[in-house]
Amino acid sequence: MRSYLVPCKLHVVRKGPDGGPWDAPQVRGLRRHLGFTQQRLARELGMRQQTVSEWEQGLYRPRGGSVTLLNLLAERASFGYDASSDDLPQPLLGQEGGRAEG
Repeated sequence: MRSYLVPCKLHVVRKGPDGGPWDAPQVRGLRRHLGFTQQRLARELGMRQQTVSEWEQGLYRPRGGSVTLLNLLAERASFGYDASSDDLPQPLLGQEGGRAEG
């Protein structure tokens, strides 16, 4: 007797550090937080430097396994995203390296 797997699509929303999808400022902010060049981040993620550049320019957004890897890197680096910043992401208050109040 043969068994057939029926493909089924699940809608899974993958989220960046602020709860939304990874966007250009978040990717750039994580890379800078880590002190990596685009080439180094690409090597760590197992992809081309051009891909990281395209994410940072907002031409494309990370998806699939790339989102998972970015989430893991961000978590291990204690990277947070301040959604109120219009320019560059900043570490959230209360996190190592975060801004002090005052």
